[in-house]
Amino acid sequence: MKGKVISFIRSNLSKLIIVALVVTIGFLLMANKNLEFSLIDYQAIPHIDLNNTLSYSGASNSFEGEARGFIVFANKKDQPKNMRQYYIIESTKNRDEQNNQIFFLEDFLVLPSLPPTSLGKTVLLEKSRSGEAVALEDENGNQFYLDTNSKEISMKDATGDITRLITSNSEYKEFMWKFLKNQK
Repeated sequence: MKGKVISFIRSNLSKLIIVALVVTIGFLLMANKNLEFSLIDYQAIPHIDLNNTLSYSGASNSFEGEARGFIVFANKKDQPKNMRQYYIIESTKNRDEQNNQIFFLEDFLVLPSLPPTSLGKTVLLEKSRSGEAVALEDENGNQFYLDTNSKEISMKDATGDITRLITSNSEYKEFMWKFLKNQK
């Protein structure tokens, strides 16, 4: 019996080595896919808690709360690959000379392996109201549009490029999964 096993191994050694290599390669490929999945899952976690608690009160003609959002470019090719940018828009009870509500905008950048870095706060002033939309503008000419019904926030920068804010952790995760998978 022992002789038959040794004889079988000697006559089929190259085939056994090939089978062992194929099985090893299969395990390594599965491990690589698991690591890739884990990396994308980790990268799909926002760096700040995203939410939108801005609510409009018609009685006081003002907003309360804040919106924390991730900036998504309309043209996916312009979306930065190794940088994340977030905005926090905070309402205040303060008014300007024209009795328009004042908001604060804080801009955050996140580079790989670094914590979120605030670029500072700027003032947003209410510029116009049209139906359900309120337009805010900063000193650089960037305009933010708040929809009072859907609570969606979009932005048009001074160059005319349009972006929107993702203010939901689950929507961010879904966006990042698609975005990171398409980078490969």
